[in-house]
Amino acid sequence: MSDFPLDERSILKQAFSATPGCLSLEHLRSYVETGPTPGSHVETCPHCQAEIRLMREFLQSEPSSEESLPVQWIAAELKRREQPIAPRKRFLLGSWLPDLRAISLLAASLLVTLGGAFYLQHQKDPRLPRDYRAGDDIMRSGLVATMPAGEFVHAPAEFTWEAAPGAARYVVHLMEVDHNEIWNTESTLTRVKMPPPLGATLAPGRSFLWQVDAFNGAGRKIGSSNLQKFHISANSAVR
Repeated sequence: MSDFPLDERSILKQAFSATPGCLSLEHLRSYVETGPTPGSHVETCPHCQAEIRLMREFLQSEPSSEESLPVQWIAAELKRREQPIAPRKRFLLGSWLPDLRAISLLAASLLVTLGGAFYLQHQKDPRLPRDYRAGDDIMRSGLVATMPAGEFVHAPAEFTWEAAPGAARYVVHLMEVDHNEIWNTESTLTRVKMPPPLGATLAPGRSFLWQVDAFNGAGRKIGSSNLQKFHISANSAVR
């Protein structure tokens, strides 16, 4: 309970209440050490006088042992916050691009190296045919069919091709453009005559295909020529 009667408390409250002429705490702080100016509002105002006494007691009081640690921490924290903050480094994507390019190139080189090593490790020697015997010639480039090729007024009289090493005989195949074979023959030479009856059946205005296969002395096929094409003019007279 209060030590003052209700009417006295009201009088004290009204006396120590702030008035429109009271100064702010920032302005009152200047009067803590010097005191109020004679004849000023602060000298006659109970509220301002009370505020000055409270600030004076606060500033002049010494913290207890229990309060010293919190006070020291607050002082250190305020001092730390007053120090200028170093600007943070901005992350620039462009500064990392050279490193990213270098990493990409390194990764690509590593993949190529690993891929080459894997290929060499798993690469197998070329397989020969099961019926291959020592001495047989395996043709890699094939034969070359030379004539007939291109445009002809009449049906060609013969077929010619280049010799194949190791070949003992050749088989010539004459086909329509749909690869349907219409004639074949054998020869030990690098040319063969076209039979006249066959030439008479090659209608003008049509195209034909032909190819030659090479066989060795054991009867093994050792190569095939390129597929050659010739055309008989539509205005030609059959030879």
